[in-house]
Amino acid sequence: MEYILPIRSNKMTSQDYRKWFCEVLLKTLVLFIVSILSIPLNAFSDYPYGVNFQVIRQPLLPLDNDSLKRGSISGRLTFRYMNVWSRQQNYFLIDGEEAQTEATLRYALLDRWTINGSFSYISQGGGMLDTTVERFHRYTGVTQGDRDRYPRDRMNVSYEPFGAYYGLIDNNPARTLLREFDSRIYPRSKDDPPITIEEVARSSFKDYIFLQRPELAFQETTEVIALRSQDRMGAGSPRAFTEFDLYSGKYLDKLKFGLQYKFPVRDSFLLASPGYDRSVFLVAGKSFMDKFYFKLGISHTWFGETSYYQFSLPKTRWVLRNSLEYSLSKTSIVSLEYVVTESPFVNFGKLGKPTHQVGFGYKKLISNGTFTFGVVEDIINYATSPDIGFYASFEAKR
Repeated sequence: MEYILPIRSNKMTSQDYRKWFCEVLLKTLVLFIVSILSIPLNAFSDYPYGVNFQVIRQPLLPLDNDSLKRGSISGRLTFRYMNVWSRQQNYFLIDGEEAQTEATLRYALLDRWTINGSFSYISQGGGMLDTTVERFHRYTGVTQGDRDRYPRDRMNVSYEPFGAYYGLIDNNPARTLLREFDSRIYPRSKDDPPITIEEVARSSFKDYIFLQRPELAFQETTEVIALRSQDRMGAGSPRAFTEFDLYSGKYLDKLKFGLQYKFPVRDSFLLASPGYDRSVFLVAGKSFMDKFYFKLGISHTWFGETSYYQFSLPKTRWVLRNSLEYSLSKTSIVSLEYVVTESPFVNFGKLGKPTHQVGFGYKKLISNGTFTFGVVEDIINYATSPDIGFYASFEAKR
């Protein structure tokens, strides 16, 4: 069974729209890069550290936007591009790229208190970076993770719900052993599934499996094909959030409290995330040695949806966000950011591991605005976050 979102017909095909969108995005990124090559980067970057087609839902991050004077307003436009490769034999394959455009508006009710909203538009598909990423891995000696054995620049997302129990269902050690060396192209044809649902029903271990994972008793297929070779575009999840500066003094330069609320989008399967999500966050900042500034942020997200086609998803997720900035001048800053989140899935192989990512950024302050540009890379558990991502933004204040 395939769960693929149909695309509404238009004068242009979805592929035409996506190519146009990516072309505009990349040209804009080039203009940003050219204009800020001498401009360094920012901390607590405007970057989501994940995509929904990989892990279904994203936790809401700690935020630390620049302060505004009472009655002031700011607008920010951000462009992002992410390459995703995530695979575990007998569990899942998640391969594709995503481009995002997001607009953020902020208004200061008080000097210490802002109300804010963000709206995004997303394009997903096979992309164009696979060859470049493989070449980079080859030159640097980094493992390819088998990505060079699969079709390039093609989107595929599929899961095998019973993968953890093939050893029991097979009832044949040789077949189970050979599975570890099966480099089949995902997803399989519907006539050649990884295992049949009839084999599961006949297994003498089925009661044990369903006791361990009750949701699998309702599974109708042994391979959930979420997306296959399909370029798509649509709205992302809008967010409303507020930030309040609690303290600034001898011990801390800043202590900020905030709330976020994320809304679902109708007919936006794996572009937006499902459910109404909410979070609370705290951010503390302290400068030292004149030019350095360290920030520590923590957030806790409560999710509105806790399952996806018989996959268990955690009810809540913590995020720890660290940032170290260095001031090159009064108007130029470079930064290093490290973000770790709790695992996105419950008991599903490598997708049940925490995410770890590092970001390198540049920020340039101008009269009434800020240019930023950055690069983000996953580390440690490579299955749960994009392989690499880029972002550029401009924020104007009034």
